[in-house]
Amino acid sequence: MKLIEIIEKELNESGAMDIYKRIRLKIDELKTSCGFECKMCGRCCTPNVDLSEEDFFYMKEKKANLEGVETWKASDGSLMPKKSLKHKLGSLGYKNTGICFYEVEKSEKTLCKIHPNNPLVCHSFPFVVNLSTKFFMIKDSCTWMKENFEFFSVKIKYVKEIRDLIEEYWYALERYTE
Repeated sequence: MKLIEIIEKELNESGAMDIYKRIRLKIDELKTSCGFECKMCGRCCTPNVDLSEEDFFYMKEKKANLEGVETWKASDGSLMPKKSLKHKLGSLGYKNTGICFYEVEKSEKTLCKIHPNNPLVCHSFPFVVNLSTKFFMIKDSCTWMKENFEFFSVKIKYVKEIRDLIEEYWYALERYTE
């Protein structure tokens, strides 16, 4: 069995992949409950998008275009994500930073070629979910968030549920690897 198949099997058998998908759904519920409306400003398209193994397998399952995603070749010949997306450095006036290569600029709006099957960090914006650090916060650089912040109320129920799912994710991985 190839390394990539082993990792995918472990994520599925541990329940981590299922929890990852539940976090995505819970983020959608949170956005709906807050009245979030994406303005397609592109502020979620940053030069530092880490691609987790869960993102990789989720995107693969959803048949998102993974061409251009940086990978490394394991000794068994399987390809694994390098944990970040390649960037178009120097394009659109950026000098030392870049934008995700899935980003398409169209007039005043920024579109994502793989939305809604993008990595969790992109999908959750303006709410930031980082599974590797157990981190969850609200990002105020989002155009919608700036326009609506004074009227914005976070549904604490969803925040708690997302934090609980992040803990459940880690517990599932730890329990599986024992």
